[in-house]
Amino acid sequence: MAPTRSLPTEATKFLMNETAEVFLQDGEKAYGVLFELPEFAKTYSVTLTSITQGMQTERMVFAPRVKMMNSRFEVTRSFHESDLRTRGGNPERTIYINPANAGERYMLIHGSGLRGSYSKKIPVQTSQAIHTGFGVVYWADGADVVATTRSSPYGEIEVQVDGLKPAAR
Repeated sequence: MAPTRSLPTEATKFLMNETAEVFLQDGEKAYGVLFELPEFAKTYSVTLTSITQGMQTERMVFAPRVKMMNSRFEVTRSFHESDLRTRGGNPERTIYINPANAGERYMLIHGSGLRGSYSKKIPVQTSQAIHTGFGVVYWADGADVVATTRSSPYGEIEVQVDGLKPAAR
């Protein structure tokens, strides 16, 4: 396994690119980061936010997959890009560590590969100026278009932990 990092207690951004660790996951190479979780003392949560890039109808995003593991690096839970929720235009996921998951010691965040993409309908308003012999008439219309978010092997994620105290300085 790759070197581990301590789970940050303050919001921290990580670049997933050629400077990140490379993991072989599901038969594909993926950039990622491996965190060592603190000994369980009380319930806390980890929110991962992926920063999207591109236009509204054609976006690229590092769609993270997450694997929670025990002390023997056996996967206890996994989360896929298909269950990301969107808040503020960026996909995110919140993972809760509670007494039922007290044996989890590691969290691996890695890319989903280029196969991952998801689509959703978004409303778009259009307007058109129509010139007539009597003046200009403006026509406004709306439609739902399908926006596609494609998975990128590169990107930026923010890790926010709630419920753990920052380290004393």
